[in-house]
Amino acid sequence: MFERYDELRAQLAGLKRRQGTIDLNADLVSDVIDAIKTALVYGYLAMNVYFQHITLSAMTISIGAMEELSGIISALLKDQRFIKDQDHSISEFRNFVEENDRAMAQAEGGTPIHRIETIEFNHVYYKYANATEYALKDVCVTINRGQQLAIVGENGAGKTTFIKLLLGLYTPGSGVILVNGEPLGSIRRDDYRRNISALFQDFHILAFSVAENIALSEHDIDASRARDALQKVGMLERVDALPKGIDTAVTHKIEDGGVEMSGGEAQRLALSRALYRHADMYVLDEPSAALDPVAESNMYDMIANSMAQNTTIFVSHRLASTRFCDEILFFDKGVIAQRGTHEALMRRRGGYAALYEAQANFYRS
Repeated sequence: MFERYDELRAQLAGLKRRQGTIDLNADLVSDVIDAIKTALVYGYLAMNVYFQHITLSAMTISIGAMEELSGIISALLKDQRFIKDQDHSISEFRNFVEENDRAMAQAEGGTPIHRIETIEFNHVYYKYANATEYALKDVCVTINRGQQLAIVGENGAGKTTFIKLLLGLYTPGSGVILVNGEPLGSIRRDDYRRNISALFQDFHILAFSVAENIALSEHDIDASRARDALQKVGMLERVDALPKGIDTAVTHKIEDGGVEMSGGEAQRLALSRALYRHADMYVLDEPSAALDPVAESNMYDMIANSMAQNTTIFVSHRLASTRFCDEILFFDKGVIAQRGTHEALMRRRGGYAALYEAQANFYRS
């Protein structure tokens, strides 16, 4: 990776040097032309004064007007070059932000769905570019509506890859993912995303109000629904105590009356963002990583009571989340090594039981 980084950095340095040379030559040519133009105009005016065609005061006025016009033309040329330089960056940014729109447009002719009944992985394989080993191998599993599913395993076992395939962020190398019996690639992408609410580990709290952070919008915010989401994650009392309540800005770096949130508060705010959407399926990646044990227990009670009708998928290293799940998928080296309820997997004394016991020993000792 470092070798590749150094190679790209050298290429970028070469491009910058060439661009610098072009800019320097352009400035030099411009300065030479400007000097020649100025010399010709001054010479012409001086000759007219010498032959008494114009007065000295007229010459002074003409020189002032010429300098003013020259400055305007120079500024226009610089602005034109600046616009041209920025055009490439703006075009690249526009291509990036419109990529989702293009993907949506491509999926407009797909099969519409109103809710997700089943998601089936049928012999799915996935390998990252330039990798020698598959990140996922022959994954077969069906997720039914209303199911509570836990995805566990050690780092690098394939959990994140599985979730990104599930969300449609990756495309299987082979095999197929079926949604309500239809291939995921043929489903309307906007319909599919509208039915899923995901909370990732690397969530971002924005420098907007609490309400805008929850709704991810500044328009048509349903305050009642936002407060309900805050209530479920145990944050409503904290938010109501803020200077402007739900309209208080998060972080005082932008607004003097803003508030800084702890890691646990930020994670609960991000969870309320996921709940605000009222989706069919919730995908929660390490939702309790920054929570204390009491807050974690309350969160799982809330999920068990308030989201029992929704499909919920947990990805976690902290195996407390697996106790109330209908099924656990234990990933190991890209395959589903074990599956079943917590009690069934503990009786089998395999990889899941070893991982659970390793964590439980800390509490017992």
